[in-house]
Amino acid sequence: MKVKLVSNNVDLLEPLRGLGYFEEVTLSDILEEALEADILIISSILIGHNMLSDMYGRYAQQLKSKKLFYMLTDNEGDSPNDLIAHICEARDITVIPPKMTINQIIEHLTHTLFPDMGRKNSKVVAFFGAAGDVGTSMVSQSVAEILAQNTEYKIGLYILNDSMGPYYVKLREDEDISIDEIKAELWSNVLSPEKLLQTCVQRNNLYILQAPRYLPDMRHFHPEHVEQLLELGSNVFDIIIIDAGASYNLGLTIGVLRSATHKYLVTTQQEKPRLKFEQVQSQIFKSLQLKTTDFMIIINKFLKDTSMYDGKQMADLYKMTLAATPPHLEFMGWQAEVDRKTLLHFNSIDFIEQIELTARLIAKQLKVEYRDQELKKPGFIKQLFGRGQAG
Repeated sequence: MKVKLVSNNVDLLEPLRGLGYFEEVTLSDILEEALEADILIISSILIGHNMLSDMYGRYAQQLKSKKLFYMLTDNEGDSPNDLIAHICEARDITVIPPKMTINQIIEHLTHTLFPDMGRKNSKVVAFFGAAGDVGTSMVSQSVAEILAQNTEYKIGLYILNDSMGPYYVKLREDEDISIDEIKAELWSNVLSPEKLLQTCVQRNNLYILQAPRYLPDMRHFHPEHVEQLLELGSNVFDIIIIDAGASYNLGLTIGVLRSATHKYLVTTQQEKPRLKFEQVQSQIFKSLQLKTTDFMIIINKFLKDTSMYDGKQMADLYKMTLAATPPHLEFMGWQAEVDRKTLLHFNSIDFIEQIELTARLIAKQLKVEYRDQELKKPGFIKQLFGRGQAG
C-alpha cells in the first residue's frame, strides 16, 4: 500500500516509513497529487474542512476506494471539532483527534488499518525502571503473581533485560532454562509458540521466560525480536507482563518501549533515579517520540516522611499518573533475594495492598475479570506457589 501524507508535518514521515507496513510513504502539500495513493493522511492545517468537503465532492469516485484520515487541531475556526468529525464520518473519513503525540497518531493509524495487529499487543503490560536497583523486577513479578492468583488466565512473565533473573523464583535443576535456549530460533524467525511455552518456567498459570544469561549476546537481540515474542506469546498467553529493566540502550528494551500497550515506570523517592530518567527521556524517548504521559508511575520503596516528596509530588515531577506506592521494607528485599521469592510472601499487608491495587488497575485496563483477594489472611500467595509445580 502507498501512503500520501498531505501535511507540512515532516515528523510523521519517518515513523510511518519505519513501521515497515507500507510500500511507499511520501509527503505532498497538494491534495490532487495524492490521489494515486491508497491511504491519504490529511492535515487540517493544510487542507481546511470546507476545502476537504469541496474536494471530496469533486473527486468522490476516486476517493471512495481509498482510506482517508483527517488530522484535527484545536484551532478549527468557528466550526466545533465534533461537527467536523460528523462531516468526515458521513464521508467515511477517519478523524484523528487533536492533542495527540506523534506516537499516539501512529498507534491510531495502525489500529485503524490493522485491527488484528492492534489487538495482538493489547494484553501486554511492561514495567521499566527509572534507573537500576529501584525494584522493577520485584514489582513486575509481584504483579504477575497476583494476577495469576486472582484470575483464571495464563500469565506470561517475560524478563527481557540484562539482570540474568529471575531473582525471586526457586528453580529446580531441570528449570535452569532461559531465552538463550531459543535465541537461534528467535533470530532465524522459526520459533514456534509451543517451543516458547516449553522454555518458560511454570508455576500453575504463571509462565516465566527467563532473561538472557550470556551477556555478550545481548547486542544480538533487536526490537523485532520483541515483536516476534509478543506475537508468539499471544497464541499461548492471555496476558503478558514484561520486566524490561532500565538498560535503555538495549534492543530488547527499545522493542518493549515500541510494542507494549500499557507502560509503567518504577522509581523511588531518591534523586538519582529521577536524574537518570531525565537523561533517558531527553536522549531515548525523544528519538522514539515517547512522552511521559504514555506511562503510569509506581513509587517503590516508599517512605511516608515529611522531608521527602509524597506520591503526588513525585508523579508531578515525572509528569506521569500515579499508580501505586509500595512501601520500603527495610532488609526484607535482601532476604527475598536469598529466599528467592517476592515480598508478597513476607506478609506485609501494605506491600500486598499496593501490588494488588496495581493488579486491579491492570485488569481494568485490559478489561479482564479479576477476583478481589482477602488480603488479611497471611500467606495467601502460597496458594499460587505452594501447589504442585510443573516444569
